[in-house]
Amino acid sequence: MNELRDSGVDPLIIDAGDLFFSTENLNSTNKKSELYRAAAILEGYNRVGCDAIKLKYLFSQLIFVIHKLISYYLNLSELLKRDY
Repeated sequence: MNELRDSGVDPLIIDAGDLFFSTENLNSTNKKSELYRAAAILEGYNRVGCDAIKLKYLFSQLIFVIHKLISYYLNLSELLKRDY
């Protein structure tokens, strides 16, 4: 991906799958693996970028994204407060 961008090509990255979760119903038997999957996908998006997504299970995926954004900004604000 970096080689493409370094050569002036800006690829269009689209996810048309289930996005973060493979099911809308998170429960005690699948929650841990679904959250692991979602975190891995989010890390991949952070590395390569993503231009467009399709949300299949809108509510549960939005809750996950909102939670991750809040966690990110809370951690960022804590890091900014530290005296190095």
